[in-house]
Amino acid sequence: MKLTVRGFGKKDKKIQIKQDLIKAVDFVEHEQHNRAALLIQNCLKDDSPYVCAVLQQSLERHLKGENWGIVLFLGKVIFQENQKNYELCNLLGNCCRHLGRGLDANNYYKKALSINRDYHRPLDNLAASLARVDKYDQEVSDLLGQFAEFK
Repeated sequence: MKLTVRGFGKKDKKIQIKQDLIKAVDFVEHEQHNRAALLIQNCLKDDSPYVCAVLQQSLERHLKGENWGIVLFLGKVIFQENQKNYELCNLLGNCCRHLGRGLDANNYYKKALSINRDYHRPLDNLAASLARVDKYDQEVSDLLGQFAEFK
């Protein structure tokens, strides 16, 4: 009797990855970051673009709920895979500020500026962070715009 081993097909693999990512996000929600990181790293080895897309959806869902710690964790994973995403880098800075981690926020804003100097939102957020103003993105731009009229 001959046994054959059947591997995962692409569809089966994506289903398994999706299930693992659901578990990983659940681990993050329960502050089990190490377990989540291990699951996510294994998934990234199999299909990085798909994993990033699924994590991005989860990030956006948690962003609406203002779950800053979860958004920061998921955003860091996505940013590791695409270090040219200056908008995500700016968002990570905002998350750090919401969590009271001003120095980390400043570093993310500086990184976003180094990726794209023409994107002014991180510069505005960096100014707000250094001034310890609790405003973000468009609110900061509007606030700074009032002072630009005095030139």
